[in-house]
Amino acid sequence: MADIVKRPWTAKEEQQLSEMYTMGIDARTIAQRMGRSVRSIWGKAHCLGLSHKSRDDYLYSSDEDAFLVQSATKMTRAQIGKKIGRSEGSVSRRGERLGIVFDAPGKTARYTKNMRFFNTPSVVNAHIAGWLASDGWIRPVGNGKPINQVSI
Repeated sequence: MADIVKRPWTAKEEQQLSEMYTMGIDARTIAQRMGRSVRSIWGKAHCLGLSHKSRDDYLYSSDEDAFLVQSATKMTRAQIGKKIGRSEGSVSRRGERLGIVFDAPGKTARYTKNMRFFNTPSVVNAHIAGWLASDGWIRPVGNGKPINQVSI
């Protein structure tokens, strides 16, 4: 294993890093130009509070956040994403960070749920209950709303 030699950052190097990072130059290129590791570039950029120009373009504005809050119970995540030019996954992740519960009434589920499946014992539901007990899980609530997920 090679010895790791850490050398302190000079004020000039910090200035160069700041300029390149805010211009949106990727960390690998900066590392090559400055003769440092990519991790060193990331770490120093974090310590200096820098962010990529291109990354800032992906951040949500306060108007978009407000739209998410207002639309969470009226539209699906896919519809919200289409409206503001973002993916459904991006809307979901942003909603989680904001503590938003998405519950659009017009959303259609892929499967119907039989909430009384285990009420009357049978060979089939006993078999499934055995699978769940040994190798599965049940998640009745997620993000504060009933989701009733079951997996084996």
